[in-house]
Amino acid sequence: MYPTEMTSKPSAQITLAALLLGWTGFAFAQPIIYESYRTDIFYYPWHSHNDPTGDGPIACYSNHAFKSLPDMPTTAQYLAMFSDKFVEHKGKVFTVKNAQGEGGFPNYTEGENGLYEVSGSGIVGPYNACVQYHLLYEDNNIGQIVASSRFDPIEIIGVDSASNRIYGYYQDSASPGGWERKRTAWGYALDGSLVAEPVEDGEAAPIAGVALDDTMFSLWGDFNNFNFSNKSKLKCAGRPAIIGDWSGNRAGSRGNYCPGKGNNQLKKYTWHGSGGSTADELSWEPASKIARLGPKSNIYGVSSNGNLLVLWNDSGNVRSAPLYDQAPLENVRAVGGLDDGYARGIFASNDQDRVYNVYWRSGWKSKEIPIDYYGEHAISIFFGNHGGKTYLLYVWDQFAYLYRLNFVGGTDRYEAELLQSLFD
Repeated sequence: MYPTEMTSKPSAQITLAALLLGWTGFAFAQPIIYESYRTDIFYYPWHSHNDPTGDGPIACYSNHAFKSLPDMPTTAQYLAMFSDKFVEHKGKVFTVKNAQGEGGFPNYTEGENGLYEVSGSGIVGPYNACVQYHLLYEDNNIGQIVASSRFDPIEIIGVDSASNRIYGYYQDSASPGGWERKRTAWGYALDGSLVAEPVEDGEAAPIAGVALDDTMFSLWGDFNNFNFSNKSKLKCAGRPAIIGDWSGNRAGSRGNYCPGKGNNQLKKYTWHGSGGSTADELSWEPASKIARLGPKSNIYGVSSNGNLLVLWNDSGNVRSAPLYDQAPLENVRAVGGLDDGYARGIFASNDQDRVYNVYWRSGWKSKEIPIDYYGEHAISIFFGNHGGKTYLLYVWDQFAYLYRLNFVGGTDRYEAELLQSLFD
């Protein structure tokens, strides 16, 4: 699906780059989001209280978030879909409460600092939208977390927000609290810089991040040799993205990428099985943010000029290509979605707070998705995936609207099915 010849910048005549392949059963937070979007709805629940049984605080999000309904994600899974403060792994959802107040733990509840599991099992509350927070490991300074089975039995990997050391958290039946943690042999990371390659739920995911000197690093080894490597020597201006699973004619795109420090041109580091490595700077459009939207997906992003950006194979040379032809997608704010191999579900919103499906049909196309748009410049838009479906959370003033984006084909492409209208 990659082009075999190209000599100029991308336009509507470019052959399609490899897009997402089908996947199900995986949830992850919004990969690209506008920093000024309202996120307090994820950690200021409508109601919360301490459970008298001692199993942990209960938070109810019914008035301004998500009701758990049959054949739909649970409240905990919605939190993981739309907020990067929550992580889903092997059917469980995790979050953090820390001394800095930067975790996903609800601000309306009392509780120890540490790593928590977020569970909705057996909880009955208003509109059935309550979850319970179970403390797994107590610590004051757990920062950003990601999930991976690569270092089994480690399930969660996080950065200490005070020391910047990297820890893996795992269940340990011999521990009084049931969970323990293990530190990498060496290395420090910027809190918030970790990324896990999107994989099918529970599979081993490669981990990368940015060190204190802005160097891109990766984690390697196993549980007994839980280690850190910054051999890339590439300096990053933003969070990396990882392609580790491509093969065949796409194998040349495997590597760890990040916007380069100084000029924001994409950097690419690849470790080869023969024992060598390569480090390259990509040409064309500089990037402010990049992410993979799901397992087997391409890398998408927002360029330094606000264009929607896609990773491109130009006759064997990997480049970052802006979608110049899509005027409605100037000043992109959020990017999300998935691709099932047919619908090619890539979605983006712009600074006019409109939502578009972006797809290839003899050229890059965009189609606005009709929803009830409200207000001006006071909107927050989030995309999230679960079970092979993409969901849209549209927040305006005191209201939140939850949609499922369903492929209908034809010129309409997608319809937004309103699932819930919620009052804050």
